[in-house]
Amino acid sequence: MQPGNAEYWDARARLDFVTMESVSGSSQSLSDVTTATRLAPFVSRYWLDLALISLIHGDQAGQRKAIERAIAVDPTSPDVAWAAGNFYLINNDIEKALEQFHVFVQHGRPQQQKAALDLCWKATGDVDRILQKVVGNQGDAHIALLLTVVEAGNADAALRVWRSIQKGNYVFQTEQVYGLVDLLLKRQDMAVASEVWQQATGRRHDPGNLIENAGFEEELLNAGFDWRFTSDETRRAQVSSSESHSGSRSILISFSGAAADGGITQLVPASPSTRYVLTLFVKSRDIESKSLPFIAVVDPDKGQLLANAEPVASMTGWNEIRLPFTTGPSTRLVAMKVLRNAEKLPIRGELYLDDVVLNRVGAATQ
Repeated sequence: MQPGNAEYWDARARLDFVTMESVSGSSQSLSDVTTATRLAPFVSRYWLDLALISLIHGDQAGQRKAIERAIAVDPTSPDVAWAAGNFYLINNDIEKALEQFHVFVQHGRPQQQKAALDLCWKATGDVDRILQKVVGNQGDAHIALLLTVVEAGNADAALRVWRSIQKGNYVFQTEQVYGLVDLLLKRQDMAVASEVWQQATGRRHDPGNLIENAGFEEELLNAGFDWRFTSDETRRAQVSSSESHSGSRSILISFSGAAADGGITQLVPASPSTRYVLTLFVKSRDIESKSLPFIAVVDPDKGQLLANAEPVASMTGWNEIRLPFTTGPSTRLVAMKVLRNAEKLPIRGELYLDDVVLNRVGAATQ
């Protein structure tokens, strides 16, 4: 026995709490932790343990008092703020909960912030309130909140967080904004999606070309309005530095099975009932299949094929493909793809693409 050692009484209370098999065991645990708080009233952990054991006893008033003492003893402790925030949240005291989660965001580890912001969002659904009461001027917390509301599928809330990130000039990773761009694309808000994409990536289209990264000279981001690609055992899309029509790189699609498509696409905002022309250069090597690949333009929202070129067989040198097409009356987005008609038939060989250009010609003829 160490009757004057608060740590001893708290440890015994924890042990009693873990191993208790009856209400009497629980009562002993409560007595022990109360002794710890009396011996060392300025140790917040003891008050948190008292709050937990009071909860088990159904003593809400005792739990609240213990939480408040823990806050008074250690007002900037992330552990205290987390416990207090959850306590107030459970008891529907939203303002006090937000105050404590603000402390948690300010003084806790950045990787823990999102858990608190998830709770705040579920409790309030009010992104402006969370920005003001919880996030404040914390850049990492802005990013965590952005990810939270994107996961919730709320484009408006995510856009408000993004505007706050821009206004505060907070540091972010480009990939942390991809989800917001996809949300905006999903609701067909092309102008804002393009604006956010350009702000996040710093990229601008070349004059006279609606295609981004047209010569594959920049890093492929696999998101937003850059090239998106997927690879599996039947086809692999990757940058090639050994072949190029101009510059130093092209994209290589290697086929080695029953590939559904070429595994590469780019989304481009488009205007309804408008004429466009897509041009690009292709080169192939040892292409073998009864279902050859071809360049196509589709409306991805409707799954509608707008135009397709002739299939690409093996060829020597670079060949230009020119593909005019007209968008439909409600088309807002087009996608350039490499497709096949019979995707279950095997295909072998290599296909290179380079210098992709998309130009707007004018309004559709009546």
